[in-house]
Amino acid sequence: MTGEQVEITSERIDDIPVIVEWLVQMKIGKLIDQKLKKPHGNYQG
Repeated sequence: MTGEQVEITSERIDDIPVIVEWLVQMKIGKLIDQKLKKPHGNYQG
């Protein structure tokens, strides 16, 4: 590994819980479930 440089980057993840909470409050999950087809009969969960 002579002459090769490795670039390390980091990303902030502290905003993810805030975004998830906004999605829960806006009931995005229910809206998505309304638009998607129901799964096949073998799905349990």
